[in-house]
Amino acid sequence: MCSAGAISALLFPLIHSLYSTASPSMLKRKQSSRVEAQPMTDFGPDETLADSADIFWINKPWVHSLLRACAIISVISVCMNTPKTFEHYPPLQYVTFTLDTLLMFLYTAEMIAKMHIRGIIKGDNSYVKDRWCMFDGFMVFFIWVSLVLQVFEIAELVDQMSPWGMLRIPRALIMIRAFRIYFRFELPRSRITNILKRSGEQIWSVSIFLLFFLLLYGILGVQMFGTFNHHCVTNDTQRG
Repeated sequence: MCSAGAISALLFPLIHSLYSTASPSMLKRKQSSRVEAQPMTDFGPDETLADSADIFWINKPWVHSLLRACAIISVISVCMNTPKTFEHYPPLQYVTFTLDTLLMFLYTAEMIAKMHIRGIIKGDNSYVKDRWCMFDGFMVFFIWVSLVLQVFEIAELVDQMSPWGMLRIPRALIMIRAFRIYFRFELPRSRITNILKRSGEQIWSVSIFLLFFLLLYGILGVQMFGTFNHHCVTNDTQRG
């Protein structure tokens, strides 16, 4: 009994010292594995607003649904905003102007609210540091540009067939707002980074390949067919 007590008295400090030295590293490994196991979900600015912030109207679900519907309306407005459409249906010019005005006020109010909640520059979750927020900000800018351009066109200060109309083209990208709620990635951040690094070269190669053929067929089409304004008719064709 004495020998067993002596052995236990000798082994207890040794086991305690081993446990005390090994436990911090083991705890760190457990914590790191838990952090790595937690999925990283990329929801975009509509779902990543701080829960601790005061309840603003921008946080309400019906507002998110309204903004997504307005994104689709904005794309429809851009599609209608063409000189030929206004030539056949003149009232549509004022319809698109009214829609763009309402969308401009709504999205500008949303942008100001997000800047108030997140902050503009300071902070890790500021408006400028969030890529989805920057995308929304650029869309608001192009809506403003389109609206000002349409005012000049209605006042006949700018011709409707002028090249300035190309400034409306980026507005079509606002359609992404209606579907970005489905762009979710439940993967660890390190795994997403590795996937992007591995697939980046393949995406670049395919993009160059596609661009080459688009330019090739575009040049061939212009050289072979030109503007294609003339059509073959017979001598006995009656003018309409």
